[in-house]
Amino acid sequence: MKELIDKMLHVEEQARMLLRQAEQETAQAVADARQAAQAQTEQALEKARDEARKLIDLAEQEARHEKDRRLDERRAAIADSVTVSETAVREAADTVLRAVLHQP
Repeated sequence: MKELIDKMLHVEEQARMLLRQAEQETAQAVADARQAAQAQTEQALEKARDEARKLIDLAEQEARHEKDRRLDERRAAIADSVTVSETAVREAADTVLRAVLHQP
């Protein structure tokens, strides 16, 4: 009878040890899974940040090009509106000379 009780106690102790081991393995597996999920999340966030930076850089570059294009258009329009023909300059110079020299 004592052998049977000792055997049952031994089996019970082995069951407790197996349970503790299973709990430890489970806890380690959960910790590993959390760590892996955290690493994947960080990688995904970094990838999203990189993509956002690229999009922002592209948008800034496009905005600069558009600004430069508009400035060039405005410069050309101003230059066209201010351009005076050579004939008009000569006529103005002649008019000024006649006025200074008091000639009609």
